Amino acid sequence: MKYEVRLLSCGKCPNIPISKEEFFELVDAREKLRCGYSLEEKFDYLIANYLDWERALIDMSLSGIVRSPQSYSEIQVGWGNLNLRLINLLTSTKLYLDQSPQDLKKVLSSQVIATDQLNMEKKRLYDKCFNYRLMEAMRNHVQHRGTPIHFFKPETDRHRGPNESIEFRYDVYARKSDLIEAGKFKASVLAEMSNEVSLSAAVRDYISCIGKIQNLVRELTQNEIDRARGKIDSMHQRYKNLYVGDTIGLAALATSKDDKQNVVPLLVDWDDVRIELANRNSVPENLSALYVSTRVSPINPRRYD
Repeated sequence: MKYEVRLLSCGKCPNIPISKEEFFELVDAREKLRCGYSLEEKFDYLIANYLDWERALIDMSLSGIVRSPQSYSEIQVGWGNLNLRLINLLTSTKLYLDQSPQDLKKVLSSQVIATDQLNMEKKRLYDKCFNYRLMEAMRNHVQHRGTPIHFFKPETDRHRGPNESIEFRYDVYARKSDLIEAGKFKASVLAEMSNEVSLSAAVRDYISCIGKIQNLVRELTQNEIDRARGKIDSMHQRYKNLYVGDTIGLAALATSKDDKQNVVPLLVDWDDVRIELANRNSVPENLSALYVSTRVSPINPRRYD
């Protein structure tokens, strides 16, 4: 078997002979980067669905201020839109929570200690946070029994002072009696529930908890992923010492005597996307205490009496 690194190009280009050990180190490095990307990609899907959910709530609240009272059919459309957004979010959390342990094992070469740490963190958050337990049970309910939102209603808060204002918003709720009627909702969670539970608040707590899980995943995988990226970057640098042009088509090849090839692309641009996703998707641990507001700053004087 012949092992080498070269450009996948029709033109003439140099090659670097490598050992069997070096070839499989590059195979391993690429697989670890692929799994690292997968972890960030699934978390990005989750965050994108969370943002869609919050935007739907904001849009409904804004429409409630400036539009006339809605017809029954319009209300049903709004209700359906909120259910759709929340179902999408719960589906993406299922994708992330079920598949992240598999990617973690591949990055860490099945290190039991690390996967145990991840499972312990999930259990800690589950035991500590009622809203985490609620949304996990709600996710199972959505998969097997029914939709998550049972009703929504407008709510207002008056902010008194020189520039008095009224805050308007819609909140969405799950009703305990509806979950009991649907059947098979987790009994221990039902026992903790009040008659009506705000799903807006529950979702924020839930996403905060999953953000903590992702932070732990990043902490556990960082060293291995950095080593994997360094190994491939080092090979690109070795090749650039021989070749002046672009190394975007660089690959490691294993060629048998009958010319059968195992080709391992050493492209790293997609791994730069992983880094960008990790940098942009940072969930505040106190997400449930934060909210977006369009409240006007009281700097300008009122324009009316």
